[in-house]
Amino acid sequence: AGATAGTAGQGAPPPSPAPAVTEHAAAVLIEDCICFFISLLRERPTTPESAPDAEACLERLLVHRLACTASATHSELVSAVPRRHVEHAQFDEVLTRLARYSPPRGLQQGTYSMRPESWAKFDPFLPYLSRAELHRALDRWHQDARPAGDSSTLPSPPEPAPLPRAL
Repeated sequence: AGATAGTAGQGAPPPSPAPAVTEHAAAVLIEDCICFFISLLRERPTTPESAPDAEACLERLLVHRLACTASATHSELVSAVPRRHVEHAQFDEVLTRLARYSPPRGLQQGTYSMRPESWAKFDPFLPYLSRAELHRALDRWHQDARPAGDSSTLPSPPEPAPLPRAL
């Protein structure tokens, strides 16, 4: 009983000091915060007068899906896009406008790859891309679409939708 009484008066051990944040960890955290704020501003809710039409949404989805892969079959693109966009009357027309078609060779299916001019519609701040998809897309932009002499690491994002007049 004496040993218990002696330890009962002592408080819990002092909390250990918080681990120091490394310079690299702080830079990553700041980058993530900036990307989050950009996403908040770009993905704001829209009103009926500022809402993009279905074709613009389809175009945006296809640009980002094509940016993540060197080439994709029609069925791969169809499975990567929500059904309501695949059923859009202009799906094949928008795909043809954004991508180059390579006909089938032997037993391989025909594939679509992004046209160089379609990279202007790529938004590196789109919040729906995983980090791995974003890195693949940026690697492809560096190889395929970055203008000669351009030393930037990110493509310029497209202009955001205009704010509604009520704001």
